[in-house]
Amino acid sequence: MGTVCSIEGALKEPGPEVLQCRCSGGVAGSMVVDQRNRAVFLQWRNEAGIPVVLPRLVRAVRKVRQVACGAEHYLVLTEAAVVYSGGLNSWGQLGIVDAETRANSDLNPERVDLSDVWCISAAENSSMAVNNRGQAFAWGFDSGLGNLGLGGKPRQPSAVLVPTELRALRGIRLVAIACGASVGFGISHLGMAYSWGECRHGLLGTGVKSHEFLPQKLSVFEGSCRVRSISVGSRHALAVDVKGAIWQWGQVLNELQYKGAEPRVNAIPVRTAGGGHPLFVEVAAGCDHALGLTNFGHVWGIGSNHQNQLGASPPVMLRDWTPLAGFDSVVEIATGHYHSVVMGRDHFPRFCGDGRASRFGGLPLTRLDLTLLSEPT
Repeated sequence: MGTVCSIEGALKEPGPEVLQCRCSGGVAGSMVVDQRNRAVFLQWRNEAGIPVVLPRLVRAVRKVRQVACGAEHYLVLTEAAVVYSGGLNSWGQLGIVDAETRANSDLNPERVDLSDVWCISAAENSSMAVNNRGQAFAWGFDSGLGNLGLGGKPRQPSAVLVPTELRALRGIRLVAIACGASVGFGISHLGMAYSWGECRHGLLGTGVKSHEFLPQKLSVFEGSCRVRSISVGSRHALAVDVKGAIWQWGQVLNELQYKGAEPRVNAIPVRTAGGGHPLFVEVAAGCDHALGLTNFGHVWGIGSNHQNQLGASPPVMLRDWTPLAGFDSVVEIATGHYHSVVMGRDHFPRFCGDGRASRFGGLPLTRLDLTLLSEPT
């Protein structure tokens, strides 16, 4: 959820540089990379009607560069370009054929048979990665409607048990990838954006009304309007172009309602903010909210705040992009279904939201000190 793919310096030669994916939002929890470059799972719990966050250290994996969190599984990428996976494997989302299906609270990941990895992404029950040669791979839940971008035709859902290359992208050097529950996105080293998957809620961004089993170029992002960041949520997707503007497609965020008429759908990306003041560098899409990060480290938000996922008191709905109080000196953002996680310039994560089933609502913006987190016994 809120899967983000970003590039920094990737639109010029030589090779690309990816923004550090040091925080990732999931469904029941999130993951961050702490000051000692260890992967930490933030498990959301409800105790006596009050939401709490329990940080737990992922075992045996050190020198972590990126993390990615799905519904009930996770990926960890090390500085040695090696990927580890843990959690549930009900649809092969771990990428390990003989891996046991475990609870997502199990923090003993195993190595995935995929080498020289550049970046990773996870969502719901599927996973994706790009290697240093720009080749894209996908595995896990195959909806039969193109969500993994592996081609074919409509079929029954199945499991792809090992990382499988998206052959249609050969000859295109990807530098970032975003895995959604029903769609996927990639960004090339030239800043071109590609999408594939199910035709639901306008998430493909191509304007077509059919499923796309192979990656298709988003024509709006060509010429001077190149992409630096894409994030996909449950029913909407967002992008930031190289000029700092935010583009949105899918269900219109500021019209999302829990009662009444269905919100409008933008089948192609529409510019909604930025490009002048402020200049955005990253976006993160949740279930019904979104965050945008500016070049000065400020965070803006839009959409629902009914679980305090925007870290603020009422209103419960922000209908326009609005600067969020307390979100200062931020270097990275991520969103879960109903919560947000950001990484401060001080390398301490902050989180808010996810008050589901709590009579007191979600957590306010809270800074988490992981320096005393000890090794599990």
